[in-house]
Amino acid sequence: MQTLAFRYDPEVDLELPTEERLFAERPEAQDGAVWARLERLAGLIPERIRAMEAEYEAAYARVLESEGEAFFEAMDRVNALSRKIAELNVWYWRIAGRHIPPYYG
Repeated sequence: MQTLAFRYDPEVDLELPTEERLFAERPEAQDGAVWARLERLAGLIPERIRAMEAEYEAAYARVLESEGEAFFEAMDRVNALSRKIAELNVWYWRIAGRHIPPYYG
């Protein structure tokens, strides 16, 4: 079985799997070291999402206060954060097999 590769994603400050092939099979069929790495990743994701949600809220506040080009730049940041939060949620679901409970803080 080919080993799953990881890549560092500076936008979320985590190493994420480079492919989704792993999730076509059940975790029990995977290499133990790879699965341990995935479990560590799953443990980090909820905290990272909470931090990104706080950044999202601050960025959205800037959107509400902005006009013209600044508005569009702030919206680009909000959209990028939203995309990364969603991506991390999907990775958590693929690894842990469950959704992250909503955090409203």
